[in-house]
Amino acid sequence: MIIYNKGLELEYRKIPDIITAIDFSFKKFEGEIPDIIGNLQRLYLLNLSNNLLNGHIPSSLANLKELECLGLSRNMLSGKLPPELSKLTFLSSFNVSYNQLEGPIPRGKRFDTFESNQCEGNRGLCGVPLKKKCENFEASPQERSNVVEDNDTGQRRLHM
Repeated sequence: MIIYNKGLELEYRKIPDIITAIDFSFKKFEGEIPDIIGNLQRLYLLNLSNNLLNGHIPSSLANLKELECLGLSRNMLSGKLPPELSKLTFLSSFNVSYNQLEGPIPRGKRFDTFESNQCEGNRGLCGVPLKKKCENFEASPQERSNVVEDNDTGQRRLHM
């Protein structure tokens, strides 16, 4: 059995009992990632890279508390990265490169340690670790509600 984990190809002559991994990379799967996948709570590796998956990334993936590796690169996923994913404290490998994702990359915990190449190829993604800054996404909802546009100049400013 061969498993691709954290950029490494691992070959097992015998399947260990402790492995709880799903590697469905390069399988030409189509459609959306089902929400029910979040019920696989003992999963430590989920690799769905290099398929034809579309739709959003389900926030139910945040239920995978033991997840160490999440590979979703090279699909056609769209929408925003669920902020709930930042709760995955064991996540050490995360790759959503080359999709159609947009909005801010979740902040905190493990997400602040990822490399920019793990998110590249998504024109709409912004925030750390990418060089593209988020314009109005990084402000809290309270701060965004305080942004007003000046009718005379058309400039936006924070109203306190």
